[in-house]
Amino acid sequence: MIIGGGLTSVHLALMASKNGAHPHLISRKKLKTKLFDFDLDWIGRYKRVQLQSFYSEPDFNERWKTLMSVRGGGSITPEVMAGLRNAMAQSDLRLTEEVNIKSIEWMGDTWNVELDDGTSHHPHMIWLATGLKLDIASEPIMQSMMKEFPINVVQGLPVLTHDLRWNDGIDLFMCGAYAALQLGPGAFNLGGAKQGS
Repeated sequence: MIIGGGLTSVHLALMASKNGAHPHLISRKKLKTKLFDFDLDWIGRYKRVQLQSFYSEPDFNERWKTLMSVRGGGSITPEVMAGLRNAMAQSDLRLTEEVNIKSIEWMGDTWNVELDDGTSHHPHMIWLATGLKLDIASEPIMQSMMKEFPINVVQGLPVLTHDLRWNDGIDLFMCGAYAALQLGPGAFNLGGAKQGS
């Protein structure tokens, strides 16, 4: 059983199916097909307008709200979604959407997974591909850094300087998701890595 609703969960299901397993993909939402995890205005023709609006917002709480509204959770590319539909038609790969897990219990040799649609499932293995909650303060490597060189944090994301530095006196630079308050929604993808470099 694979629990998740984004690209990683579908890749896991496809790989398991290809290797002879009978995966069951469980998602709390209907799977979304999109080329990118965020609106194309952020990487296409209107990128500069969107980013300028983001950069000119002085309130980092508002920037965080923008990040969350633009990203909207995991999605699957059209190509991978076609692969999923094909595998479901030709194998034992199953997909259950728009359900929540009520309980999970280890029964000694299998799991008992109860869903809120009233069904029970008994997989031998569970893979979680549920994404993550970003929280710089929970990263062991960063805890001592935060203690010695405190930094403002908004919803788990550090407020870095404009050049992605921890602060003006420390030569620690960040890129990727933890630089999202400075880089914008692209920080979570390859475009953000390019932008951050």
